Amino acid sequence: MQALIESGKSFTDEFSRTVTNVDPVGSTYKAKVITVSHINVSVKPSALSFRSSGEKNSLVVTVSGKGLPIKIRVSASIMWSDGTHNVRSPIVVYTNEVT
Repeated sequence: MQALIESGKSFTDEFSRTVTNVDPVGSTYKAKVITVSHINVSVKPSALSFRSSGEKNSLVVTVSGKGLPIKIRVSASIMWSDGTHNVRSPIVVYTNEVT
């Protein structure tokens, strides 16, 4: 996920995603947000449960922050884990060059 934002202004962007389970058995993946203090990231729902392979689930990731400077690139990620498998969803927020 990536968001181009206007430098110096508060922002909120939402990303809707649908994911598909590829594990042949059911599992529950819990989200852990890994971020820096420049941005806030939330995930709803914070856990995804699957009963079988091929099952789909939807989620919404919200990224927000206040007045990032010109020409900055901030990264974060969501680590999804079922205790055995880990899946990383990267997030990049960057600003334009003109205020």
